[in-house]
Amino acid sequence: FSAGCAPMCAYVANAGVEVELKHLSGLLRLPLKASESGVVLDNVVITSTSGAKLSGDFAVNCENATLTAASTAQNSVTYLLPANFALSTSTEQVLYIAVPAVNVGNCTVELFDAAGSSMLLGWNGSNVKAGVVREFKEFAFEANANDSEETFIIDSKEDLIEFAKIASVFYPRTKAVV
Repeated sequence: FSAGCAPMCAYVANAGVEVELKHLSGLLRLPLKASESGVVLDNVVITSTSGAKLSGDFAVNCENATLTAASTAQNSVTYLLPANFALSTSTEQVLYIAVPAVNVGNCTVELFDAAGSSMLLGWNGSNVKAGVVREFKEFAFEANANDSEETFIIDSKEDLIEFAKIASVFYPRTKAVV
C-alpha cells in the first residue's frame, strides 16, 4: 500500500450488474499532541511482532475482497510524514494510516521526531477490519530516545491482554497475569 491510500476492489460476474466497491484495508486513527512545544514528527513505523505482512505485494481476490501476502511482503511499513509535521501542545493532529485488513497480530507503532527521538506504542492488530477505523485515545508524543521505558496505550480489557502478550515478546522472562 502507498502512504495515504485506502485500497478497494470490486468484482463483476456478469455484464450490467452494479459494481460494489469493497475495502481491503482498515485505518488506524492516531490523535496526537506534543508533550512540549517544538515537536516535529518525521515518520511512523508499524511492525507486526507476530510476523504478519503489512507492506509489499499482495494478491487480491476481488470476488470476496481478501488479501494474500506475496513471499516478498514485509512485516513492517514506514510512513514518511510531510515536512514540518509539527505537533501542538493544545490542538490534536490526527494521523490516519491504512493497514491491510488481515489479522496482523500484535504490533508496535513507533513515532519518530525530526531529531531522531521516538515513542513506542503497542496494539492488537487482530481487530483490523476492512473499512473500519481503529480509534486510539489521544496521547502526547514524548521523546524517549535515551529512555528504556516504552509507552503503550491501553483502552480496553482486550488491549490489556494483548499488552501482556507483547510484553512477553520483548521481555520473555516476565510473566503477566491478567
